[in-house]
Amino acid sequence: MKIYGHSLNPEIKSLLEMKEVTFQGDSEQIKKIAVFLNHAADNIEKHGEDFDHEHIIDFFSDWREKFPNIDIIVSR
Repeated sequence: MKIYGHSLNPEIKSLLEMKEVTFQGDSEQIKKIAVFLNHAADNIEKHGEDFDHEHIIDFFSDWREKFPNIDIIVSR
């Protein structure tokens, strides 16, 4: 497993490999992330090699409104 991310600094445009990730939020927000991750894991099992990626902003219709600068992407 690898973790990647983009910086909020507009001068850093490349994808960065991370050694850790921190989720800061309330219990409802963390539970939504867990639901999304489980959904994506189920789709990886279901679709195997055909699974490409999924975005949390596509999974929860209100995510973009609440967190405009945050997307979580699961890829195989």
